[in-house]
Amino acid sequence: MLTSSAEAVDTDHWNYTYTCLTKPLGSLVGTDDKPLNVEVSIPKTVVLGQAFQVGWTLGESPLISPGNYVKGAKLSVSARAAMTGYWDGVGELVSAGTLTTDVDLKTGDPIKLPTLTPGSHVTGREGEIKVKPFPIEIGFSPKSTGEVNDTNLLTADTPTPPASDPPITYTGTWEYDTGRAAGLTDWVGSKRPFRDDVHATQDESATATIAFEGTGIEYIGERHAAMGKLDVEIVEVANSRVTIDPSRTTSDPAAPKVPANQRHGHEVLWSKTDLPYGKYHAKITSKLAANEWAVLDSFNVITKESTTPPEYFDTVCKPPTNVTVATVKVVKASTTPTPTTTRTATVTPTPKPTTTVTVTSSASTSQSPQVAVTPVGGAQTGEMAVGGTSGRVYLWFGIVLVVGSVGAGLVWRRRVKADSGR
Repeated sequence: MLTSSAEAVDTDHWNYTYTCLTKPLGSLVGTDDKPLNVEVSIPKTVVLGQAFQVGWTLGESPLISPGNYVKGAKLSVSARAAMTGYWDGVGELVSAGTLTTDVDLKTGDPIKLPTLTPGSHVTGREGEIKVKPFPIEIGFSPKSTGEVNDTNLLTADTPTPPASDPPITYTGTWEYDTGRAAGLTDWVGSKRPFRDDVHATQDESATATIAFEGTGIEYIGERHAAMGKLDVEIVEVANSRVTIDPSRTTSDPAAPKVPANQRHGHEVLWSKTDLPYGKYHAKITSKLAANEWAVLDSFNVITKESTTPPEYFDTVCKPPTNVTVATVKVVKASTTPTPTTTRTATVTPTPKPTTTVTVTSSASTSQSPQVAVTPVGGAQTGEMAVGGTSGRVYLWFGIVLVVGSVGAGLVWRRRVKADSGR
């Protein structure tokens, strides 16, 4: 069990079974919805002027890896609780946590959940706060795969390499050349082939295609006077095909030819780095003339780093429809708290889609709360996201009310019909 630190003498513990929803692409729960046991800790009373916190304890993780990813991927989780009755509006107290994977992930490997740091709000007056658990949102940010080629099935030079050596497939006639750095004497500079091998062809209709997942890719080969033209494209992106000429010194079609007997190794011959995160295919197609060569050294698969996880992996765990609305009393210091009780809600999760009208604003990933003060007459609130991506901020009326606080954050919004189904 992963427990946040929101605990008080006078606290109710509400137990629910959330439902984590599957999706066609980038699903973190596989092909079927998965349950997640959640305990929400809500104080019954809070002393005026002290911090009010909502704690979340997450049960066994239902998450699995939707693909193969190198270590360093980040998982971010935010749990929200609605707050009403204390002001004219609806606030969301956000608890958040992140986890960075320390091993490579294969498809289907389990992914742990992080511990959530509780959202916190400093109370400013006596009254009652109504608290209702909202959905839990999960994001996943893979790290760039880096350079890949296809030497898994090959250990020596061969004129007939396999047509499929994942993640690259070939058509036409190619040959495989290993020990290339020492086997050639016309190198210029210090760069040499990745893993000291390449695929090469003189076939005027040959192709090479790589399947990849990320936000971009680079085709890496050699520049030499004997090279010929190639078409390169992202298969899924319309009008992405371009023609390159590795016999020239740069990617500029007007650049001079590489001087005879000079070979530039491990050169980025083409790149596409502005893709939305997803699965793609990059394809090289020969446009060689007689006696010209094309060389494939490697592909560099890129995932652009961002403070916001790619939507591709966004996963929502919804609470059951009949969650309890808890009441928190804000009292003066002289009030005597009642003993701690534990309440268990027996519910059947029946998640259903809802429509929510939102305006999204980015928040800080600092460990310290953001604090701003509203104009005179307004209430004060605070918002923070811990250890990674912030929770999304939803505003239903024209001003964010911010109060000095700790934890993950507090945002206020006005009710709309679209929110009534949550």
